[in-house]
Amino acid sequence: MNIKEASQKLGMSADTIRYYEKVGMIPPVNRRDNGIRNFTEADLCWLTFAKEMRSSGLSIEASIKYIHLYDTGGDATIPERKNILLEQRQLMQEKMQELEASIHALDLRVTNIEALESMSTDDLLVG
Repeated sequence: MNIKEASQKLGMSADTIRYYEKVGMIPPVNRRDNGIRNFTEADLCWLTFAKEMRSSGLSIEASIKYIHLYDTGGDATIPERKNILLEQRQLMQEKMQELEASIHALDLRVTNIEALESMSTDDLLVG
């Protein structure tokens, strides 16, 4: 499949796909005799992985390192690749906790404002 077809299938721009390949976020894609990229299902899996990792906040550098480890060491690099993913998971959990704390603070503010709204002018004068 060509880059346009891969782009449409994955919901990624062709420019993003080219960039991911250029910087090493995915392994090199085989090309036809005429130089056109020929994406396989394995290539689409790598692109999906890269898309998911970027969505999860994994840096481009960490993604490149992951691919490099996979390409150069295969199964011997499983522990190191696992650590890359676990580190990102930990960062995401910390961000989630920060977001939950922010939501809690907003909820308290909304509760306070709702309490003020529910008071009538007479309540304010008497209280």
